[in-house]
Amino acid sequence: MDTNGVTDKCIDNTLEQEKSTTTTASTQQTQQQPHKVIVTDDSVEEEKKDDEIIEEKQQQQVVDNVVSVEGGEVCGDNVNNEEGDENDENNLEERQNLNNNNNTSSTTQIPIISSPPQLNINNLSLSTTSKLRQEHRLKTRWTFWFLNSDRELTWLERLKKVCTIESAEAFWALYDNIRPPSAMQSGCDYNFFKEGIQPVWEVPENKDGGRLIVQIDNKNKIEHLDALWLELLVALIGEQFGRDSEYVCGAVCNMRGKGHKICLWTKNAEAEEANRRIGAILKSRFQDTTNCSIRVNYEEHNVSQHKSSSATQVRFVL
Repeated sequence: MDTNGVTDKCIDNTLEQEKSTTTTASTQQTQQQPHKVIVTDDSVEEEKKDDEIIEEKQQQQVVDNVVSVEGGEVCGDNVNNEEGDENDENNLEERQNLNNNNNTSSTTQIPIISSPPQLNINNLSLSTTSKLRQEHRLKTRWTFWFLNSDRELTWLERLKKVCTIESAEAFWALYDNIRPPSAMQSGCDYNFFKEGIQPVWEVPENKDGGRLIVQIDNKNKIEHLDALWLELLVALIGEQFGRDSEYVCGAVCNMRGKGHKICLWTKNAEAEEANRRIGAILKSRFQDTTNCSIRVNYEEHNVSQHKSSSATQVRFVL
């Protein structure tokens, strides 16, 4: 027997078996290996773009739902522009009815300029201003009052509370939608006081105080009236009287046939140093506004309300 031939054949068979075993194992390993997902730069960019689009939509939705006030215009989710004509009529009627209910015996209404229908200034209150942007919240809340000229009513019957504001946006919404003082009838007053203080001499916050007075000649300086009134209001909401702001009660603009007055009320007539500092700031701001010399008198409420003539004793002059 050829032993060499048998040996060669056995070797060949062994090699074939090993090759077959290797091939089978390789095939099984390939079948068991999980499918790998290759992430490319393009797919990552697409995911980022999708996230950015979603974020932009969310931000826009927030903006759309915020009430912003600029120049007397209100926009937001509480405004339906598609119902423009119908809302115009409804808001105008509502504003007229509210004025009539507030003052049924008077023919003089709160002097409202024809305003955008979205803003009902008589209803501008905490519920409205709480929706405004919080970054311009005022340190002090202020209430706007109007005194009409109907002499057949008592003084308190003539005095009407218009609204209370707590933000800069609400202030400008108010200011842009009421007539300036120079457009008021003689005998009317604007009053702008800290919330909780009525513009009445006899209330506890005012009874021991007085007022800084600036006289406005209705012939020669009427053009300064509106600018000075605005300057004072901005100084009040901006707390421009510094540490003496705690002595300030509010401001009054009196429209009278013989001459108009802008007054700043303080709560303590005996705090003369504080009253003088407040008066000095008022005088400086008014002179910068008009480029004219301004005289400021301080009168005590107790003296003014018991005066026996048109002349009132002045405590000091600046």
